[in-house]
Amino acid sequence: MDAQNLKDGGQEHHLMEYINGFRMHAAVPWHTVEDIFILVNIKKKHHWVLAVLSFSERCIFLYDSYESSGHYAAVLAEIEKIAKIISLCLQACDFYVKKGIDHQSYQRYKDKESSDIFDVLFQDDLPQQPSEACKF
Repeated sequence: MDAQNLKDGGQEHHLMEYINGFRMHAAVPWHTVEDIFILVNIKKKHHWVLAVLSFSERCIFLYDSYESSGHYAAVLAEIEKIAKIISLCLQACDFYVKKGIDHQSYQRYKDKESSDIFDVLFQDDLPQQPSEACKF
């Protein structure tokens, strides 16, 4: 998937319609809000995480209640795919113009191109999911 496919309608992807407010239940375009909450299924781990896309911070904050060896890499791999496609879609649908974000005047956007992916930060100190041995 690249920017040209998004514009030409190559593969059927509806993310741009969500961004523009055409497919959401509330019909609210992304450029009119500060944060987007996205539930992400990590299929390899049979687990869900919450991703909060923050336009003011130019970051995706990840909330994950499960920690184990190898888990971080699997989650990050999925989120980076989403971050890349979101960046392409935002650029293709003139999101930054609609939102009024000038890359030179916003501190978080200053050294970035509009096609650069958002930073990804795992949030710490969350309640942990019980291990298999602790389940009742």
